[in-house]
Amino acid sequence: MPPNLLRYADAPKTIPVSLDWDEINRSLVWLSPLDIDGVTIAGLQLRMTAKLHLPDESVMAQLEYHPPKGKPQQLVRAEWRPLSPHNNKNRGPEEWRMREFRRTHVHRFSDNWFEAEDRMRGNNLPIAIPIQDIDSYNKFLDICREELNIENMSIAPLPPWRPTML
Repeated sequence: MPPNLLRYADAPKTIPVSLDWDEINRSLVWLSPLDIDGVTIAGLQLRMTAKLHLPDESVMAQLEYHPPKGKPQQLVRAEWRPLSPHNNKNRGPEEWRMREFRRTHVHRFSDNWFEAEDRMRGNNLPIAIPIQDIDSYNKFLDICREELNIENMSIAPLPPWRPTML
């Protein structure tokens, strides 16, 4: 039986233990399993990414489900100060169709869930809405706590950025 992705997205979740960021090429990656009701759910994880040399921008937090077989499924994503603009094309909320935006935004489960077919609309969460721009990593974690429904989101450590001199 396939997992109930809606339950995974909506349920209050916790990060069981704080881990360190990994440096991969010039990027930073932070992965954590997630618990629901005190039980670690196999395949459910939080992925965060950042650019090693770009402090306080281009940070992403994504709720994902990796089934034992088949493709991983992205459920919810928040992006803080992205480098590239986003465009919903002609989908999603009317006020954000065909408009490009480059500010902090969230790809909500509800906007990307195709209920009639019990599946996500696409593999990359194509619909997003801009949200209030923020000025700190801690405020981004507050947004992630709300949007990804992860109660102890604040234990995600600050990325170990290494700014470069121009």
